[in-house]
Amino acid sequence: MTKTVHPSTLRADTPYSDSDRPFGGISFLHTAPGHVATFGALMTDLAPEIPVRHEVARSDLATARHRGALTADLAEHAYTAFDHLAERGARVLVCTCATLGPCAERYGEQNPDILVQRIDHAAAEHAYFAACEGSGVVHVAACLAGTFAPTLALFAALESRVRAGITVRPLLLPEPWSLFQDGLRRDFRHSIADAITLMVPAGGVILLNQPSMAGAAPLLPADRYQVVSSPLPGVRAAIQAWRQLAAADARG
Repeated sequence: MTKTVHPSTLRADTPYSDSDRPFGGISFLHTAPGHVATFGALMTDLAPEIPVRHEVARSDLATARHRGALTADLAEHAYTAFDHLAERGARVLVCTCATLGPCAERYGEQNPDILVQRIDHAAAEHAYFAACEGSGVVHVAACLAGTFAPTLALFAALESRVRAGITVRPLLLPEPWSLFQDGLRRDFRHSIADAITLMVPAGGVILLNQPSMAGAAPLLPADRYQVVSSPLPGVRAAIQAWRQLAAADARG
């Protein structure tokens, strides 16, 4: 690994975090405690046989993320967090924060012994190809402006490769975020759905760019939009990657 790891870097929020047993499964790095339940439920439903650990970043990393742009200091904290998870035996590491996505990519490039994924990658691909088959437009909805640049870069890379002429439109929804911070999750979800329904014409693909926004998906009218949220595609991609590694191990 590339850095010295300090055990205080991360705070364990689930029973999966014990370090006294062999690991080799999927580790999720979250910047909000609420994501543990979301991603834990998906893993239980889709792949209960895969060992899982959830880690919630220490408060200064989560706080810095909410400031917006990806700074050098924030990246340094992220790399230390990834080191911690890698040294504790993660086979696949998933970063569930869109803002930290570029850090996850670079960490994976520098540490080929661990497979690192960013949660917004699979969702962006899903939304892009859905738009290819439909309206040709993706609306990337987010409550935090800092999540836009990393995800828009993914779409730019897809467009340069596929050249389908897809239009990607950022949709900033700052007002609902205070509801999330106050723990009013139901109001948060409904506020997002109401804002999107008011602001976006029918026919486009909606990408809910933050995992915390996923609960708004079923509230959006299915006859108007095709909705993609990051947790499900991201978890499926992580499961597929883990199973491919396990199959390769079995073949020797």
